[in-house]
Amino acid sequence: MCGIGGIVLQQPGRLSEAPLQSMIDAMRSRGPDDSGMFISDHVGLVHTRLAVRDLSSSAKCPMHSPGGEASIVFNGEIYNWRELRHSLERAGYQFHTQSDTEVLLHGYLRWGNGPFSRLRGMFALAIWDTRSQSLLLARDRAGEKPLFYAEGEDALCFASSPRLFDPLLQGSHISPVAVACYLAHSFIPALLTTYREFL
Repeated sequence: MCGIGGIVLQQPGRLSEAPLQSMIDAMRSRGPDDSGMFISDHVGLVHTRLAVRDLSSSAKCPMHSPGGEASIVFNGEIYNWRELRHSLERAGYQFHTQSDTEVLLHGYLRWGNGPFSRLRGMFALAIWDTRSQSLLLARDRAGEKPLFYAEGEDALCFASSPRLFDPLLQGSHISPVAVACYLAHSFIPALLTTYREFL
């Protein structure tokens, strides 16, 4: 299990390291082996790593494409990563790790959003595309790997746990519908969270 998170400012500006470091510190239990941070223009990505497949530092996140077109943070496991890698190698992509993260990054560059229909596994990820200045958030269909996001007045924030949003969304309100669902059914259904601002 790893942890991912990030902040995208609504207006141009540069993020400070402090809120991103706070996110890393809050997710340390999700990934005790390593952590990383990426800041560029009006975006910041963070990752805490539980090293499983490729234990080298080359496989750590945030991971960047060789040409700097995109950066990724990833939590999960892609079971068919070897087949996808062979397909990408045939298309001319070179790999420097034995990680499924690198397969996802090259897959995004090759197919855009297309890799997600090809994936077999459990995942939550964020890809920052420097060319279009856009953020892509995705998770597996079953939601096995958590991914929450919230929008404040000045920024969009995402993370593996909603408690990381406390500094961004001060004065959040409890969702009475979500609480009622939990009390009636012992779980909160999809598209609801305990807080109204979170999705």
